[in-house]
Amino acid sequence: MLNGALDSLSSMTTLPIRREAPSLVTSPIQPGELGTLIGVTGAVRGRIIFDGTREVFSVLGEGLFGMKVEGDMLDSLAGEIGNVVCGNMATHIAEQGITIDITPPTVFRGEVTLSGFAKALAVPVHIQNVGCIRILLALENN
Repeated sequence: MLNGALDSLSSMTTLPIRREAPSLVTSPIQPGELGTLIGVTGAVRGRIIFDGTREVFSVLGEGLFGMKVEGDMLDSLAGEIGNVVCGNMATHIAEQGITIDITPPTVFRGEVTLSGFAKALAVPVHIQNVGCIRILLALENN
């Protein structure tokens, strides 16, 4: 799942990116200034969280839409990035015979604390000359 999400995110920008090694995170998570949460259901249950700065999401939007996205549209864009990445991830996983579905995105901004899971894997992804977006994968016990 994590590799599918990372590959999808990599395809959204022409700028060089560098992934860090995954690290274990325990609850609660205090994300950056903007983010998206997507639920995962089916054979695997959990949540995928993308968090970062408004600038990072704007640059990713530029890769998707060919123009920089700012203002109120940026919140909508953060949700769309979650949809695109998780949709591609679900397709990647389906090719391996595992069926999952994703929920509509929940966008958050400002000071937020996310809890309700035991553990998550976090992977910071650095976009050259822009900043970092963090992908967190919190799986539920089935």
